[in-house]
Amino acid sequence: MAIYQSAVRILQQVLKAEGLYSGKIDGDRGPKTHAAAKKFVTKRTAELSGDPAAWSGKRLSVAAYQLHLTDEGFDIGDVDGLWGLRTNGGHEGLEEKREFGKPLNWRDVVPGRDNPHNWPADGAGQADLKAFYGQPGSAKCTAGKVICPWKLKLDWDRNVATTKISCHEKVADSLQRVLNAVVAKYTEDQINDLGLNIYGGCFNKRKKRGGSTWSTHA
Repeated sequence: MAIYQSAVRILQQVLKAEGLYSGKIDGDRGPKTHAAAKKFVTKRTAELSGDPAAWSGKRLSVAAYQLHLTDEGFDIGDVDGLWGLRTNGGHEGLEEKREFGKPLNWRDVVPGRDNPHNWPADGAGQADLKAFYGQPGSAKCTAGKVICPWKLKLDWDRNVATTKISCHEKVADSLQRVLNAVVAKYTEDQINDLGLNIYGGCFNKRKKRGGSTWSTHA
């Protein structure tokens, strides 16, 4: 998914305020923006997920913007220079914060901390994930058996749609109940407005991008 021009403009403003960028605030991700983003990222390599030495100008720019989102209080996950669903959500929240003074809360119910299924906590380590789910790829995957009641568009290619979700057998029933509850409460337009039609991926036996440990997708 491409970095938005609005995000590039915000990044250019941040880089200019840091004294790293002297070009126009035009949303054009060109050589000057790339060079300034590299300087910004280089000062904060300890916060990155991966080695930025071989990253492209685009990836360095995304990473610099992710660092700014983190500074603004948004949880976008790994600062890896890859524009995914969480970075996109942080960007939308930042735009709302700049326009309205705070991110808009689209939820009508504040989510609780109950965990009746004892799922591994967000950010759980590899050992905890393996203890609960088993070795990556070793357990039965319910490939295509969980059906989303609305069309999902791939986050990285909005022209591709699906309704089938592959997941670990331990979470399949719970996921299906959640999806059914969502479609029972919200209209199609509301689902789209909330971004619930954007699909960030499911079960996939792979390592983390640029790393040697297993992705949570596995």
